Amino acid sequence: MRVLQEMIGQNVPVFWIVSAVTVVLGLIACFFGYRLKKLWTGFLGLIAGFLAGFLIGRMFLESVWLCIGIGVLAAVVLAVLAFCFYQAGVFLVCASVMFFVIKVLFHGEDWWVYLISALAAAAAGVAGICFVKPVFAIATGFGGAFAALQAVWEIAGLDVSDLLYAAVLVLGICGVIVQLSFAGKKEETGRQKNIATQKAQADSGRKKKKQSIGNADADRDQRERHKKRRQSRRNEK
Repeated sequence: MRVLQEMIGQNVPVFWIVSAVTVVLGLIACFFGYRLKKLWTGFLGLIAGFLAGFLIGRMFLESVWLCIGIGVLAAVVLAVLAFCFYQAGVFLVCASVMFFVIKVLFHGEDWWVYLISALAAAAAGVAGICFVKPVFAIATGFGGAFAALQAVWEIAGLDVSDLLYAAVLVLGICGVIVQLSFAGKKEETGRQKNIATQKAQADSGRKKKKQSIGNADADRDQRERHKKRRQSRRNEK
């Protein structure tokens, strides 16, 4: 956000629009990240693909528009892959958020900052695959809180301070609690539906069994009646 502000200025409408969108998306990610995990995997795949394609293109090409085209193509490809392949998307979301947070916390451009950020991102991605619900909720909760509050700070023209990090901590904890609560309710509802379905299937099976037994008894009674009629006719003769 600070880079965007330096490029276009704080009074330009584009800055306000981008900042407002960042706040909204950040809050949605903070409180509904896990419920919209498929959407976020595709969205972050789009962003990561564009940045990767654009930066790689700039390493070999001088044309900015050609690099943008490569970035757009890479964005579409990575977004589709992240959306279709669930575990890859989860890894991408958790790793991207962790890299972003660690990079911002260190406030540096040294090689060791990128190394630590990359290692932390890889660890978060692997943890996200192993423990999807809690890690995904934590990553989107704190990542969304940081993005939203940083945009608010930039809009208000405030300097980054401990107050920002304290606000991110509080909002992130609230977001994680809300996400895990929603996920728990959804799982409980799913369990109740499964129990109800299994009970209905069991009741249906018992009814069919009783009906089958009843039909067998009726057939036996009918055979007995026929047998008695034949025996009665023989006795009359």
